[in-house]
Amino acid sequence: MTVTEIIRKTMGWCPNAGLLTGRKSVQFDNLTINAPDSGGEFTQMTTEWWNKQRNRILIGIIGGTLLAIVWFISYGIYNMNVFLLGLFAGIVGNILSWSQGLNSLDRIAGSKTPIKTSTKQMLAVYILIILGIVAVGYSASIYGMVAVYAFISGFIFTSWVGYLQIVYWEKKNRKTIVAHGFYKPTVTAINSEI
Repeated sequence: MTVTEIIRKTMGWCPNAGLLTGRKSVQFDNLTINAPDSGGEFTQMTTEWWNKQRNRILIGIIGGTLLAIVWFISYGIYNMNVFLLGLFAGIVGNILSWSQGLNSLDRIAGSKTPIKTSTKQMLAVYILIILGIVAVGYSASIYGMVAVYAFISGFIFTSWVGYLQIVYWEKKNRKTIVAHGFYKPTVTAINSEI
């Protein structure tokens, strides 16, 4: 017996294991999703790691937290008051937007069809990004970039609340929020495997 045969036997290897990771699947619990499209392909995709909305948010938050740590070490230690002001602003913002976020997740779960991100929503996001850049530039001209970095690093540390909100909602409702696509994702809620 070769080493590979021993490993295959120990690991429960199956020659058709690659077929189990296909991108399309049939879900017998939801027949409306299983209806094939005009080409005969099933319209429901499996929930891969990247398709889960919480994992997409997690990647962004980890990157933002690493940046916030660098900015805190470089600037926040010397401007602790400004850092704490950013932390406080983030906490207040998250408290005020908590119920709106849960309502948004409930709306996604209550929809019979997947919700597509509209062009108006994408435009609103771009306008908010531009306004944020303008606010940072204006604040930097008044208070200096060191204070702005300290404030932003405090604010970014509170972004974990968004991830925890989705995890809380998914555990409570036993559903998983799934997004397909990157630029304008289609978002839906499916029954969780948990």
